[in-house]
Amino acid sequence: VGDINVNTADNQVVIWGTDVHINDCKCLFISFLKQFHLNVEEANLEGVDLSKAFYTQKLKEIHLFKRSFLNVDCAHIKQIDKTMYNQLLSYPQEVILIFNIAVNELFFTIYKDDTFPHEIQVRPYNVDMFKNMRCLDPEDIDKLVTLTGMVIGSSSIMPEMRSAYFSCNTCGFHVQVEIDRGQITEPSLCTSCNKAHSFELIHNRSLFADKQFIRLQETPEEMPAGQTLVTVTVVAHNDLVDAVELGDRIPVTGIFRAVPVHINPKTRYVRSVCRTFIDIIHFRHEKTFTAEGRIEDQTTNDYEESR
Repeated sequence: VGDINVNTADNQVVIWGTDVHINDCKCLFISFLKQFHLNVEEANLEGVDLSKAFYTQKLKEIHLFKRSFLNVDCAHIKQIDKTMYNQLLSYPQEVILIFNIAVNELFFTIYKDDTFPHEIQVRPYNVDMFKNMRCLDPEDIDKLVTLTGMVIGSSSIMPEMRSAYFSCNTCGFHVQVEIDRGQITEPSLCTSCNKAHSFELIHNRSLFADKQFIRLQETPEEMPAGQTLVTVTVVAHNDLVDAVELGDRIPVTGIFRAVPVHINPKTRYVRSVCRTFIDIIHFRHEKTFTAEGRIEDQTTNDYEESR
């Protein structure tokens, strides 16, 4: 998440490098969740009560079924507040974190006695920025994008450290260090015995998340004549791992990332060309039809990542 800058002129807390006012964004999203109603056709399709706010009914489902995510249709946000919608597309990492804070605040205000074990994650989908794989440009880096592709391969599930557990070799004092921008900083001084560089990483006390790389290939109907099929790497975490199979055609909503590639792992020199991938936030199975006209896959459940 970006650094926080406090504008003392109007006492607004703004994320550095953006125009996102944290308090305003949180209040607007809470208001959206409490007031948004579907039209008659959409309510009948979703099977919800038209007289009640749509997302408060979804929060009730989370309360009843103990789900750890809330799907939010970006088209609904766009109807209510185009500025918040544009901020979500431009600064998804920062804005989604604010959405998570807002939805958890609202949830525990409504259900004070609920002992939910996990933080509720907001999973936006159905964005206007629908991209063809071969049309992803540098201007799309760190933006929220949606693309459709066919699964052609996946890696094995691997652990990714989320929180490191360090223990002092001298006095046994321990400290938990969270990951920050992909790095975990080892404590240099023990605050208990004041000894420097005495911490040791304890792997079996650290926290890890599941991670999997998936290869998506553009669909044949999107391929221009005379061109070869383009592929893109998407990264799945936690709930999303092993949720798709080879041949599945899925619309993916995620953040387009670019990371530098080291020439040698032991040096700090990097290549001029970055490695790109999609950090999945949401995807949905599409219905596929066989040659006999039967519906082969009728799964329309939404899958989300828990960070």
